Amino acid sequence: MADIITTPRVVDDNSCLLYGRLFKLAGPVQTVRASEFPGKIVFGDFTRASHPYASYMSFQNTVGGAGIYEFTTPDNQSDRFWTSTCLTWKNNYITLAPLATSIANPTGETGAVTSIVHGHNDNIYVSFGANIYQLQTTLTYTAVLKALSVSPTGKPVVFNGFTYWPRGASGYTRYDGTTFTDITQEAKYFTVWDGKLFLVESTTATVKYSTSGANGSWTSLATALDMVASESTGMLVYDDTASDPVVYILTKRGPYVVDFTAAKVLRTRLQIPRSQNSGKGSGVWRDSLYFSSEMAVYKYLAGDPAIVQPIGLDRDDAVPAEHKGAIVDFAPDISYLFWVLDSTSLSNNALVNGPAGAGNTGPAFGGFGALTTGSRSTGFSTIYLRNSVGNHILYQSSSTATASTILIVSDAYSTNRLYFNSNGLVYRIDLVRGLDNPTLDTTATYNATGSHTTSWFWGDNKSQAKTALRMLVETESMSSTETATIYYGLNGATSWTALGSAITANGGRELFFGTDNEGISFRSIRFRVDLARGTTNTTRPVIKDLTLEFLRNPDAIRGFTITIDCSDDWYGSTPAEQVNNIWTIVNTNTLGTFSYRDDAGNTRSFLVRVMSPTGTEGSGYDERGRYILQLVEFNTNG
Repeated sequence: MADIITTPRVVDDNSCLLYGRLFKLAGPVQTVRASEFPGKIVFGDFTRASHPYASYMSFQNTVGGAGIYEFTTPDNQSDRFWTSTCLTWKNNYITLAPLATSIANPTGETGAVTSIVHGHNDNIYVSFGANIYQLQTTLTYTAVLKALSVSPTGKPVVFNGFTYWPRGASGYTRYDGTTFTDITQEAKYFTVWDGKLFLVESTTATVKYSTSGANGSWTSLATALDMVASESTGMLVYDDTASDPVVYILTKRGPYVVDFTAAKVLRTRLQIPRSQNSGKGSGVWRDSLYFSSEMAVYKYLAGDPAIVQPIGLDRDDAVPAEHKGAIVDFAPDISYLFWVLDSTSLSNNALVNGPAGAGNTGPAFGGFGALTTGSRSTGFSTIYLRNSVGNHILYQSSSTATASTILIVSDAYSTNRLYFNSNGLVYRIDLVRGLDNPTLDTTATYNATGSHTTSWFWGDNKSQAKTALRMLVETESMSSTETATIYYGLNGATSWTALGSAITANGGRELFFGTDNEGISFRSIRFRVDLARGTTNTTRPVIKDLTLEFLRNPDAIRGFTITIDCSDDWYGSTPAEQVNNIWTIVNTNTLGTFSYRDDAGNTRSFLVRVMSPTGTEGSGYDERGRYILQLVEFNTNG
């Protein structure tokens, strides 16, 4: 019944048009704001909610990990963020990540790093291509110890006082600290179980074992009949359904279990479609097997029934496009586990999705980029750290033409370290034992810079206009060289605006939005924190609190109060007809036109809904009446 054109027109100052009918007004039209001011909301740290009308969003708790491009449920995602090269795995603590230090390659060596192993004699051995070197306590390399016939095909293992390097169809090589011995028995991968060294062959997928590892000592156990030999990607030891340790073969279609007693190789309950890099970044941490497939990781708890939980980098909003790749190695530590995400290893079978913006290609803000297929030879490679709840970036390569494929955790040379390859070099990161508290540990070393990007924040209403008032920041360990600079981005834009100058002082501070602290309007907002230190690598700036104070703005919805006089005939309608027309309007479920003449003689017109009528009517034969109507605008009529 909504009539867009006001016909008949309002020609009298004391008349109004309502839903196509003319009524007589008893007094002026009263205009009010019908929309109520929204109540405050608080996400994250409730202790920051000091203003009775302002709302708050705390970006400080980051333990939930990366991978949320935009908050969909901020109350459940307040400990998440988009991406960061800072230390984010400690509660309410953002600072520089642990220092990653490169180790100079052996003189004249140009081969790629193909293996790193903590050997049988507590030494670290590194192979560049087919050349094996010892990494010494001085973090320099010996001369070439051994030139293998081919590069290692899998991870070296330690067994019975020897270190073993698999060479696929070419056999394997073992070393006792004095002599390298080449053996022709095929060995693509090794693992150790029950006093035996197990291998899987390259050409037949046959599993063999030996109690000595010597030439001619191998016993054939079983062949995986439904597994192509080229599908194997690793071996390890984990529990069977009865919680007894057994040998597993990792493959491109999931893990297989070796039944030693029955001499069979059987599929497990974790089965996935075939994918090129599946199984490469797999391992055991605490009570579970972690199986990787491209960017996905499945936490597998053996039992009857088995429990499978997806926890990989493909979940939620995944990663920025420049970081996508395949998880290709795994290393457990006491408190954390580590993955290598090699961004040069995106296979032809991999499908990677990423949100638009922040370097991603794809549709406008809020959408997802196109699925990407095919091989790539460039891209950032990343070492991820996983705590008990989320994935965090520990290291990210500085070049787009590098590969990270290997990492190990070792306590060789009386120092706990993570070793990995990147940029054609081996890197090390010292790992904390005991006092894992960056606030109290004065000997830890940190990277020179770091950048932290929050998720896009919409409040709890994407269509609602909001006003950013100020950012509440708490810092410590700051100085003229230990600094933090905060930037913000608005409404899906890729550009950044600095929120004040670099912070160099400790304590709490308020960073106001707007030229004169009047605030800025936004529908969505995100933040970036850039941290930097001076030349002393044991110093670092610390962000202890990062809370946005903002207003939720109500829509400017007008309300009208009018009094309709139904005491006389008006434009052909009797008082009784006017009263009936009012109730017809009240019971109409669509919007209708409300028009009247203002003080300047202009006609104003709005689409409204009648909300609450209050009327007085005569009794008996007296059909006159007077009604007070409350109207609420939904659109301006035109």
